[in-house]
Amino acid sequence: MVGPRRPGRPGPAAPPPVEGAVTHVRNLNLYLSLCLSPACPCRRHRSECHGPDDRCRRHRPERSGRPAAGGRPAAAAAVTTLKFVRNSADPQNSRLLVVRDNKTQAVSRAGSGLGRNHAKGRDECASAKGWLPAGTYTVGARQTRYNGNLIKGYAIPLSNKTCKNGRTTRTELFIHSEMTRTGGQGSTESRRWDGVGDYKSAGCIKLAPEDIKKLFRNLDRDAAPKHLVVV
Repeated sequence: MVGPRRPGRPGPAAPPPVEGAVTHVRNLNLYLSLCLSPACPCRRHRSECHGPDDRCRRHRPERSGRPAAGGRPAAAAAVTTLKFVRNSADPQNSRLLVVRDNKTQAVSRAGSGLGRNHAKGRDECASAKGWLPAGTYTVGARQTRYNGNLIKGYAIPLSNKTCKNGRTTRTELFIHSEMTRTGGQGSTESRRWDGVGDYKSAGCIKLAPEDIKKLFRNLDRDAAPKHLVVV
């Protein structure tokens, strides 16, 4: 049994403060001063206040697309481009490429123009007959239920292009196939894909139905292409 303390003798020393407890108190004080203050930018979102940060998670720089101080910038979106490689030996056996960050991601057979057996099939200045002129095009918004007079279903519009003679402008250009508006196969020839003969076109780029659907799925993975390059 411990007897009464003798007068003049000091009692046992108090234990040192626990560092975690001190930190907790400091953080709590900072929370109270910052997050419950009328001037705090997080006053409307107190539940999101994040300890010693004077802004809640909703107001942090990285949420607004800017890197936090000392942090790494967000990765840039991949740049996607379409490339049409014309085959002079057989225009109906040309290739359409999906190029993402300068790397080829997909290749599809495609055709343009009325073909090698037509006198104007490889003349880029022959409207409604020759293949697509070389150069760079602007790519429009792709559509899965396009309802034009001649083109139905999956379609990607392209900008007009003046051919090499500097006078003839090719218009009403698309990447498309032969199908119904809903993407199926119809009963008439223009709404039904019958084989390699259907790669012929009045200048547009044509793909088989299954290939244009694959193309759309591929393009859905990243930023939409803004340009088509024809070589």
